[in-house]
Amino acid sequence: DRMARGPKKHLKRINTPKTWYLNKLSGLYAPRPSSGPHKIRECIPMTLLLRDQLRYASTYKEVKAILVQRAIQVDSKVRTDKKFPLGMMDVISIDKCAEHFRMLVDIKGRMKPIRISADEAKYKVLRVNKVRAGSKGIPVASTHDGRNVMFVGREVRAMDSLVYDIEQNHVRKVLKFGIGALVMVGSGGNAGRVGVLMSIKKHPGATDVVDIMDADDNHFTTRLDYVFVIGVCRDSCVITLPKGEGVMQHILSDRDIRIKESVKEREDKINRGNDEN
Repeated sequence: DRMARGPKKHLKRINTPKTWYLNKLSGLYAPRPSSGPHKIRECIPMTLLLRDQLRYASTYKEVKAILVQRAIQVDSKVRTDKKFPLGMMDVISIDKCAEHFRMLVDIKGRMKPIRISADEAKYKVLRVNKVRAGSKGIPVASTHDGRNVMFVGREVRAMDSLVYDIEQNHVRKVLKFGIGALVMVGSGGNAGRVGVLMSIKKHPGATDVVDIMDADDNHFTTRLDYVFVIGVCRDSCVITLPKGEGVMQHILSDRDIRIKESVKEREDKINRGNDEN
């Protein structure tokens, strides 16, 4: 048997993650994310953001023309790679049109850019994966996006979140992980749901599980590794949440909401036509 030579450079469209929500009949291949701060299953390439979601470009060639102008910043750094991986909590800034977005997972498990203000675009939330002692005993926190943040407080532990200033490169605030904290689920079947952490169930040798209660008092469980602290309590969320505020609707309730929105949109369109006439 012959072994593969080097890393894979292609990605079939049918094998793309569900978070990209690509249809399988529009082509054979999809842009494969470059090596970077996020795993391939936990990110979306720059091309899909600009072309398929924000609609700033209609073709792959137009995406390259936008990036070569150095108009797109990710976490306050100019990025020109058309396949740069964009993951959870990344901040995308477009100075030419003064728009800012934060990458989050919505209630249906899709990676979406959420429009935010200029003040909120100055920081991002980092989940601490590990804390170790660096040179001369200085504590260093390794975060979910590949950063190594030095000089964090002695109280910082794994699973805590850091409100990190991406312009000044310092920690503004520490969000402790524990009972009562406001958390967001970033992966799994409950991806995108937001609620208050109610309990932590340890399973030595297996997977630790947490119990969460959302704003509608619905309880659900997920893996400990999937949660992301975004506030110290229910009313202290530090980021702008996607549509639905992280509350999963029943399939029938979701259908009724979409029907009402479509009816309202149709009525508004008719009213605008009558006003023009």
